[in-house]
Amino acid sequence: MDDVLLKVNGSAVSGVGQMKTLLEKAKRGTSLKMKVMRNQEVQEFTCEIP
Repeated sequence: MDDVLLKVNGSAVSGVGQMKTLLEKAKRGTSLKMKVMRNQEVQEFTCEIP
């Protein structure tokens, strides 16, 4: 199985719990820049908090 690295606003996320906390604490109107890295491929996207 390949390793997958998730970064939110430039900081690595260590697990689902940390990601859940980030989303819960995000304020309305916030946009989180995310980057997923796997097999030398990088996908970038933005999560908008309504």
